[in-house]
Amino acid sequence: MIVATGNDVEPEPIEEKVATMTDISKVSINKPVDDTNRKTRTKRNREKRNKILQKLEDHKKKEKHKLDDISNIKRYAKEVNAENAAYREQRKQKAEEQSRKLEEQKEGIVFGNKKIGKFRFEQQAVEFQLPEDLPKKLCEVKVDDGIAIRGCYESFIKRGLVQPGAEGVGQKRNRLKRKYKYKERPAQE
Repeated sequence: MIVATGNDVEPEPIEEKVATMTDISKVSINKPVDDTNRKTRTKRNREKRNKILQKLEDHKKKEKHKLDDISNIKRYAKEVNAENAAYREQRKQKAEEQSRKLEEQKEGIVFGNKKIGKFRFEQQAVEFQLPEDLPKKLCEVKVDDGIAIRGCYESFIKRGLVQPGAEGVGQKRNRLKRKYKYKERPAQE
């Protein structure tokens, strides 16, 4: 090693270095090992014991939870029975609702607005005349020609064969309105 002091440069004698290194086999390239983090046998044994104790404690906790669950089994059974009763009641109501709807369908009553395609079908009220309003002779009864056709068309819509049309489609059309804006230019002087 060269030590520089001012203008003189003196080489350090190599004999001093060789004197300090007595045995070449003890010289290593790696850093010395730090023994502060090394585990001793007692530390390892202590960790094993702690691990076993921790497992025992966890097992005891699980057993205690099992015993608590067993002691609360009557309460759980009541809760489950109450939930089952509520579920059965809901199922019963749904079944009654479905049977009622089926009966209404068989009678020809449409429930709700059925949507087929773009528009919803809304059944109109059935027009009929009361017995007091009927004339005494059958030939004097007024009949609209479109009633039979309208009934057939509504039947097709109910069965989903025809898409219902919108009321008044094609009568009014929204046209595009064009607006022109004019800018006034300032007068040139």
